[in-house]
Amino acid sequence: MSKKADQHLNQSRIPGEREAWLENIIAASPNSITVTDLSGKIIECNQATLDIYGYASRKEILGKSAFTFFTVKDKKRARANLEKTFETGFVQNVEYTVKSKDGRVFPIKLSARVIKDESGQPVGFVGITEDITDLKRAEQKLRDSEERFRQIVELTPEGILTLDRRGCITSCNPGFSRLTGYSKEELVGRHFTKLEQLRRQDIPLFRKIFQTSVTGRVPKPFEIITKHKNGNSITGEIHIGKTKKDGKTVGLQIVAIDITERKRAEEETRQSREEFRNLSAHLQSVREQERRRIAREIHDDLGQKLTALKMDVFWMSKRFTEDQRILLEKARSMSRMIDQTIATVKRISTELRPGLLDDLGLAAAIEWQAREFQLRTGVSCEVEIGSENMRFPQDLSVSAFRIFQEALTNVTRHSRATRVAVRLIKKDDFLLLEVSDNGRGITREQIHHPNSLGIIGMRERASSIGGDVEIDRGKTGGTSITMKIPLPRTGQAG
Repeated sequence: MSKKADQHLNQSRIPGEREAWLENIIAASPNSITVTDLSGKIIECNQATLDIYGYASRKEILGKSAFTFFTVKDKKRARANLEKTFETGFVQNVEYTVKSKDGRVFPIKLSARVIKDESGQPVGFVGITEDITDLKRAEQKLRDSEERFRQIVELTPEGILTLDRRGCITSCNPGFSRLTGYSKEELVGRHFTKLEQLRRQDIPLFRKIFQTSVTGRVPKPFEIITKHKNGNSITGEIHIGKTKKDGKTVGLQIVAIDITERKRAEEETRQSREEFRNLSAHLQSVREQERRRIAREIHDDLGQKLTALKMDVFWMSKRFTEDQRILLEKARSMSRMIDQTIATVKRISTELRPGLLDDLGLAAAIEWQAREFQLRTGVSCEVEIGSENMRFPQDLSVSAFRIFQEALTNVTRHSRATRVAVRLIKKDDFLLLEVSDNGRGITREQIHHPNSLGIIGMRERASSIGGDVEIDRGKTGGTSITMKIPLPRTGQAG
């Protein structure tokens, strides 16, 4: 049979350029091409056959049975497929495991076709073998990757849901079942608008989000309020991504994160902060009222008594004779001391609660405080006041004035500045107070240090009336403090 097949091949070769062209194609093929007789004995092969099976020359292969290369488990199947090829004329892409000369086992994909003579009688087979080791390795990596991904999806605590283009649920992970209380069997196959956990009033919005996500851009993460199967309310954070195949969107992936506890904690924190701010504002109000009361009592009661005492001392000094010079000098000394005490009482009373703040308003109080600061410290203090009507509600004026006082205190204690610039203006329904100096400048650590009580106090005062305070180091040194407080839309204090 081998002699007959070999003779047929010699007779059927195409002479000339076409034969050379065909032989070059076979020689250059990266796949193994072998020709066998009807019993499976190899009578011809190309270079790729030698390379794939690890042989040095064609002599080592020619005459061998093709079944020699198959592993024991695939040899029987290969013989059966050869008989099938004889019956059908060809087989395509059948996978086997084979072994090379050095014993290495690897996978191949084999296609075979019957060779017939001029009379149409089968005389042999031609087989094309592809080494699919790399393909199998890639497929295994893909399976491993898919398994890892599956495990991640199964184990993640977040709920993961996939929808097709119609909006029907195609899969969900255990996390989604835990989140909603519904099993996979209860969810898969249902349209997302039919889910009991969705609020009816939200469905039109979700339908619009779904359509936009499928045909256009997916939205940013958003929050929804839904309910568990047991009836408990749930707040979820929703992330949406597209599922694509061959570059086309075939559905959506939805990740749902249960943020119920986080929202509850945020609300409790917000309420706690609000209560703290209300308490702080109340304490500040009580403190200001107490300062006002003490300042009034010091000014009115103690001031009046000191004035009366001075009048008495003056009356006494007028009744001393020249021979009572020692008593006269003592009376005059007492009068000077009373004057100093009256000045001290006036200063303390003013520092506790400047009368200008209540009588003439914030702008006048700031100008007065700036002059006092300059006289006391020797630091130049320039003040710019807006030309608009600068009368504000009392609580706003008091908070702004106290923030200004604290800013000047920080300049005195820390900055080593020689010049301070103050600016008080109204801008876009806000009151702006800016205090900047040319000192050594504040550091970021000092701004955020928990023991920077002055800074904390300024921020808390501003926050209590809806404003804020920004503190920054100047580009050329020094420190800049900016207070920004929203002005009321209606009604202003006198």
